[in-house]
Order: sequence, then structure tokens, then C-alpha cells
Amino acid sequence: MSAVYKARVGEHGTRGEPNLSGVEVGAIYSQGLEEVPPVATMAPTRSSFMATWDRVSGATGYRLDVSTSSSFSSYVSGYQDLNVGNVTGRIIGGLSSGTTYYYRVRAYNALGTGGDSNAMTATTTITSGLVINPTFDSSILNNPNSAAIQSAINQAIAIYQSLFGDPITVFILFRYSNTKPDGQPFPSGVLSLSDFVIYPIQWDTYINALRADAKTANDTTANATLPPNALSTNIAVSSANAGHGRERNCG
Repeated sequence: MSAVYKARVGEHGTRGEPNLSGVEVGAIYSQGLEEVPPVATMAPTRSSFMATWDRVSGATGYRLDVSTSSSFSSYVSGYQDLNVGNVTGRIIGGLSSGTTYYYRVRAYNALGTGGDSNAMTATTTITSGLVINPTFDSSILNNPNSAAIQSAINQAIAIYQSLFGDPITVFILFRYSNTKPDGQPFPSGVLSLSDFVIYPIQWDTYINALRADAKTANDTTANATLPPNALSTNIAVSSANAGHGRERNCG
């Protein structure tokens, strides 16, 4: 049986310029709302794609369907008549690699809902390896620049997924806010925060698993740099790294 490790919470903050005040951080955040670039055309990843559509005059929102069938005889879980709000793009995540997906939208306003758009398609890449499934908080989904923010995040995800070949699935919740999830303000000078689960794993257990997982010349080179003796009783790793140490060694 696998060992059971007690979970703790880790947090990483990205700081701005030295001595940046909380007021200035808030100003940068507010200013950023106006400077998000338009949605860029982007290639699908192995687990997601960016659904985009033209804006309909007079629409106050859109409803989205996603299916693996061109006739929409079935739907991808969570993507049947999904109210995505008044945006013109949405990341579709948690998908299978090498699969063609069909999507369509219906515009609506106070007078009712219009007809279906033409079906559009996207095919996820056939490669295997690291999968990052993003979930977006209402602070992003309800933002006027939602599609551009999601597009930028998915492009970053595509880069990370291209760098790691180990079959690990990571789930990340993204928020666009200058406060923590509990409503508390960021520490002075901090522009962004990442919260994650960490586990203390015994040194030998982790290092031995790391060495055993070597599959490439790069892995062998990385293993050669590991300390010959334990530097501490435990190693504190994030949940994804605890499940598969090679990512930490290459990161």
C-alpha cells in the first residue's frame, strides 16, 4: 500500500518592485483590467481548446454546447446549454487527447434566445504527457476581458505541457483578484499568489523514487547532481511532485 502523508498548505507570492505599497498594487491590478490584450488565435493542447465565436449585436450573453458528435446527439459533461455570459470565448478543458470536438453557441437577451450558430470544430493534440486542467473562478468568467485572460492562461499551459512527458494530471483554479480567496488583501508589494498542497515525504523514499524513475539521458544527468547524503529528514513537495518526483527534478 502507498504511504499516507499528512497534507499541509503552501503559498508562493510574486512580488513587485521593492517597497511597493498595497495602494500601488491595487492600482496596478485595476490598470491591468484595461490592458489585457485581445483574444489570440491559439492551437489546442492535449486536454483543452479555446472556443471562440463572433459577437452578436444586441446579445447580453451566450449559451454553449460541446460534443464529440457533429449532430450533438450527446454532450461533453458540463457543456450542454452552458451559460457563459457576455463573452466571445471560453476555454474547454478536461478533454481527451487526439479527439475532435464540435461546439456551437446561442445568443440571448431579455427578449429570448436565438438559434444555434454553425458548428465549429477543434481537435486536441495526440501527444501524451503532463496535463493541466484549468478551472476559472467567477472573477475571470465574469470579467469583460474573460476570453483574453483565459487565452493567455491556456497558452502558458500549452508551453508547460510541451516541456514534460510524464503522464501527470494537475488541476489548477485560477482567480483574477487582488485579494486572497478568503477576502484578505495581498501582503504589501505582492502582485500574485499561488496556493498548493504540500506533503512531507521521507528523504530516502523520495530520492529513491526519483532515481528509479529515470528514463532519459537528462534524467540520468539530473540524478547525478543529487546530494549523496540526506540534507533533512523529509522533503516538502507539492501534491503533483509528490505523485511523480521527476517533474520537480526537471523544473
